[in-house]
Amino acid sequence: MIEVGIFELKTPQQLLAKLLKDYAKVRQQADDSEGWFNFIVTADHLPEWEAGAKSADLKKAAKMAGELRESEAMLRVVHYLCINGKHFRTWQEERVMSTNATSSTTIHSDGTLTHRSPKPQREFYLELPPEEAADLGRMNLGA
Repeated sequence: MIEVGIFELKTPQQLLAKLLKDYAKVRQQADDSEGWFNFIVTADHLPEWEAGAKSADLKKAAKMAGELRESEAMLRVVHYLCINGKHFRTWQEERVMSTNATSSTTIHSDGTLTHRSPKPQREFYLELPPEEAADLGRMNLGA
């Protein structure tokens, strides 16, 4: 019997499970550029996997995947990032996540001090192309 797919990924549901794992990882480490790349590339392939599961005809599956992408602004954004990410403009901001966070100093038994302050978290934003900005009702999208 011939199986379709490699790397233990055989179905759109398995690819979706991988996407959710990738997302959990980048939520824990938001500045992980390689993690975000994995997430975006996986997300971009979901329409193709879904269409491929519905039709063995490659042309028909490609058309179905394209129609699905065109119907959803977020899928278009993901596709643009996957294919043309190097051309998009991004900017980075640093901010403290909590306004009521305080710094602390710990005195250890050996007499040394450890000082901790709230750590700024980097956030990345994508400037959206005009059509997606209109569809999503915003000019940019945070990671």
